[in-house]
Amino acid sequence: MPPLILDEPTVFLDDSHVSQLLELIDAMRELGVEQILVVSHDDELVAAADTLLQVRKDPTTNRSTVETAAPHQGLVVGQSGGRSE
Repeated sequence: MPPLILDEPTVFLDDSHVSQLLELIDAMRELGVEQILVVSHDDELVAAADTLLQVRKDPTTNRSTVETAAPHQGLVVGQSGGRSE
């Protein structure tokens, strides 16, 4: 099965629909969907991650680095751009 890729899926969702999205991701995981990649700045999605990657771009060199952050409970990739966290 190909991976499911969601790019900023909560941008235009209200709190109720964000909760529904989290439930849907959990249900897919329970059904055996192994690769769910979510690019998000949403703290709820980040907190639900099994694996969290931080993508940082150096504004001087324009190069990106990917770092593994503390483990969580869903599948999320966070991107911070040039901002420091």
